[in-house]
Amino acid sequence: MGPYLLAILFLATPPQRLSSSFESNVRFRLDTGAAAQPIDGVIREIRFVGLKRIFSEALQRHINSRVGEPIDQRVVERDVRALASLDWFDSVRAEAVPMRDSADGGGYSDLRLLFELGERPYLSQVEFHGSELLSRERIMQLFAGKKITLKVSAPLDRAELWRASRVIKGQLQELGHPQADVRVLLEEVSTATVQARFEIQDGPRVAISEVTFSGNQVFPQKLLQHQMAQVAPKARFAGLRHKNIYTQERLDEDLDRVSEYYRNHGYATARIGTPILETRYHLEPRRLPFRRRRMVLQFHLSVPVSEGTFYQLGAVEVHDEPPAGRFSERADSLVAHSGLKPGHIPLREGEPFDPEKLRSGLERLIRTGYISTFKPEDVHLQFDEVDRNVEVSIRVTEVGQQKISLIGGWSNLGSTIGAAYSVFNLLGGQELIDSHIEGGPDSLHLAVRIAEEGLFGSRVSASLTVFQDVLRPHLPGVLGNRHFLSTRSSGFGVGWGYPVALNETLTTNYTISRQNTQYAVELPPTLTGLASNQTGSSASIHSFGLDWVGENGSQHWDTGASVSGGRLGGDENLVRSSVEYDRVRRDPLTNGRNSWAFRSYAAGVSSFRGDLLFQNRYFTGAELLRGFRQGEMAPYAVEDLTDTSGKDSFQAIPTGADLIAAMNAEYRVPVAPRTQVVAFYDTGSGWLLPNWLGPNHPVVLAGTNGILRASTGLELRWQVPIVEQPLRLDIAVNPLRLAKSFLLPDGSRFRAPDRLLGWGWALGPLF
Repeated sequence: MGPYLLAILFLATPPQRLSSSFESNVRFRLDTGAAAQPIDGVIREIRFVGLKRIFSEALQRHINSRVGEPIDQRVVERDVRALASLDWFDSVRAEAVPMRDSADGGGYSDLRLLFELGERPYLSQVEFHGSELLSRERIMQLFAGKKITLKVSAPLDRAELWRASRVIKGQLQELGHPQADVRVLLEEVSTATVQARFEIQDGPRVAISEVTFSGNQVFPQKLLQHQMAQVAPKARFAGLRHKNIYTQERLDEDLDRVSEYYRNHGYATARIGTPILETRYHLEPRRLPFRRRRMVLQFHLSVPVSEGTFYQLGAVEVHDEPPAGRFSERADSLVAHSGLKPGHIPLREGEPFDPEKLRSGLERLIRTGYISTFKPEDVHLQFDEVDRNVEVSIRVTEVGQQKISLIGGWSNLGSTIGAAYSVFNLLGGQELIDSHIEGGPDSLHLAVRIAEEGLFGSRVSASLTVFQDVLRPHLPGVLGNRHFLSTRSSGFGVGWGYPVALNETLTTNYTISRQNTQYAVELPPTLTGLASNQTGSSASIHSFGLDWVGENGSQHWDTGASVSGGRLGGDENLVRSSVEYDRVRRDPLTNGRNSWAFRSYAAGVSSFRGDLLFQNRYFTGAELLRGFRQGEMAPYAVEDLTDTSGKDSFQAIPTGADLIAAMNAEYRVPVAPRTQVVAFYDTGSGWLLPNWLGPNHPVVLAGTNGILRASTGLELRWQVPIVEQPLRLDIAVNPLRLAKSFLLPDGSRFRAPDRLLGWGWALGPLF
């Protein structure tokens, strides 16, 4: 009776040289039906053959087959897989060998179970030779970024060596060396021990000199070349910006942009062909006198384009039933069976068919809160090849006319949470009426709003809001560490909005309100801006503002300006402006799993008649710089608070700022559903410019105006269900802060309350 081959698993054919074709050297096969006939017998002995460094006892713990038990081929197959998963062997083979027959001749046979193992050699050393561009330290940094570990004094991992060679070659290609080559040589040092030597050939630097398109009849060459962001040899300072470097990944990304440009301009069937890469020799220009000119290698890229058919937008139908047959309405009609108006979807008959506009329109419908999320079968596109138009049918599912929801977030009122009640189409004019109450530790906000989108069939939206706000800023360490003023504002506002472009909106608003401010203590007019020592003030405010908000993929910007007083009337005469820009970029080193985020912000306020009141200045803190409390970005003023007894008493009080600027950088790592860990660095400053304050100026404490502050730390974010706002818990170290004491006129000393280590929480995104 011969041996029975139970299972065999080839992990890799051990090549002596790992090259770019190493993948073809890897074979993975499991012969599950290798036994020619059913096997009956009892395992009397288990042997491991082919071991050089590993002891048999160490392997016995990883298999389930046991001496004295009947043999089971399925168990043996699992044992083979278990041994293979240890990454210690190139091949694992199991074989059952009969030892002797049982005494009665009809029972089980005694079997010897053999595991033939091709043990991997140990890696003793890793060397890098040949590259003048990449040092060993740089290569190891690349490996760390790709999570590649070449373990020395451990079993050789050929797949990891191959990945390492691809990373080196890819980096050289990113540096403009497309003909770079990386080979891995394995040299046997001693028994079962090898060293790996990476032979790296940088190759010549080859720049791409020109990118041309063929087959394009509608869009000129320059316009299509302008869509190329990565491979753009004609761009300004292309060499310094590495835009004359060709890699397949860069090219694929750019060609996706070109294809998207065609689709968004009515050419839904446009196709980009296979690019043709030609190698040409070029006589380099003479940049220095007496320098010998030489022939250099350059790439020329030709991209074939098939533009296809131009499609215009035909009928757009919004309904609550599945589409059936052809449209019965005229091509320029928009049927809104669900109470939706044309302004909800930025699509017009006769325009080039733009899938991006369609997607944006669907997102706008969902954001109304009365439409369920769309499924693929809810949007039906019908291409008419004769008339060359696209008819769009959108099936909507309404959530309901009334809605109660939890709201919350982060605003100029701090962290807030509350509830909102909304009613849609109550008066039959497709209007939205909502009321909400929202509050936090330092604020309370009440509002009732009526809004109308698609006013008179246009793309303009209008709103009327009646509101009342209560704000009690808390400045730690000042005047007994308490709320030292309380501001109440009530009034109404009228707003208009118009989408000036895709994902860009211009809004205007006119507000009339009454503001009452009460101070906890009597403060001098040089600090508050009031006419005399008062503990309260009242002002009528008439303001007009403009705001431009837009987003483009991963970018977002918000620019606003407002004016109060003057010809508008009211007691307040000031100008405000602010600008904010933020951007999120996927981290390529983690295949887009993690991301970088950046935000810059600046704001200013100035009085053009009278004094800039205390409550109209900026008392910023954690909303711009995490780790700092409210008011700690502002400078301090020295004020004489002498009591009735005549005893001198000087205090350093935050004066607020009339100009602030900040920058934030984040690295976001998702660790669980709805949860992120964020590493951050924030920096910024606040200034009190006397020329912007009016006639009365506080005495600013020298050394506190315009001080640069910075914080760095970690933040834990959890997306709160229902509210759908992130709860942020952060801990920060403040390396740049106001960390010294100041001598006051009465001989006392003032130490700013800026903390070295701070923590905080907030509801809502920072940006």
